[in-house]
Amino acid sequence: MIFLDLINLKKIRKAIIYLAAIIVTLGLQTLVFSRISVFGIMAMFVPVIVVAIGMFEGGVWGGTLGLVTGVLLDMALASGGVTFTVLLPIFGFFSGVFARFYINKKLFPCILLCLACLFITASCQALPLWFFGESAFVVMMKAALLQTLYSIVFSVPAFFMIKRLAKY
Repeated sequence: MIFLDLINLKKIRKAIIYLAAIIVTLGLQTLVFSRISVFGIMAMFVPVIVVAIGMFEGGVWGGTLGLVTGVLLDMALASGGVTFTVLLPIFGFFSGVFARFYINKKLFPCILLCLACLFITASCQALPLWFFGESAFVVMMKAALLQTLYSIVFSVPAFFMIKRLAKY
């Protein structure tokens, strides 16, 4: 019974709440927004949730939940790659580090950080197509920029949702 005293039920409850938010976000991403395209571009807003979690909970939580989210997203998209499994823990960890040492936990810095992470994500999705000669570099970067601008809209509701969940 001594081991039960070592378990922090508050952290377990918070992890379950974040996992529920991640699952809802993944469901929206894969079931709803993967069917909606604007100018042939689909939104990719899952990195926004990971960045917001990293900002409010720190690098360890951001990296850990980013890893879980990346694995689940790679499985859901069935693209055969590990792009999100690699990128999302990095985004979660470094957003926590930046929020602790360099930026404040306000909306505008979160949007800028999300903008950078979304552009890196879109570029990593586009670069293999350019590298293997399927499309021109300018066309792929234009698509990456449009995807970033389309996806940044989701950073505002994600910021307020994670900010509210972080208070529990």
